[in-house]
Amino acid sequence: MSFTETNPDDGGVVTVSYTIVSVAGDVVETTETMTGQWWDEPQVGRGPMRFLAPDKLAGFLDHAGFAIAEQYGDWAKGPLAGDSKEIVTVAARRGLCQVVPVGCTRSGSPAPSPVSRSWRRSG
Repeated sequence: MSFTETNPDDGGVVTVSYTIVSVAGDVVETTETMTGQWWDEPQVGRGPMRFLAPDKLAGFLDHAGFAIAEQYGDWAKGPLAGDSKEIVTVAARRGLCQVVPVGCTRSGSPAPSPVSRSWRRSG
């Protein structure tokens, strides 16, 4: 998989590609290679990514002291379903914060974009 993006500040182009090195259970080891005008040679990083089912993700978050505030099946905020290709999760630390969408009510107003969220201390 690869993609190309243009830097809006200087118009420079960066190409990023991923190669799967190994798969062990829910962990995928990949390399990420970036090329662009800023580097004399390709920049290569290697690391694991863990892919979890929604219930397992909820368990990890709970164990770490977080609660799921919102969850979607794609980046357009579609519903999370069994055939969803993504699990987009907004979580908040239990007891300290709650996610409060700015300009949105629970009465059906459209959800705000992720960058317009604010955090409010509860209690």
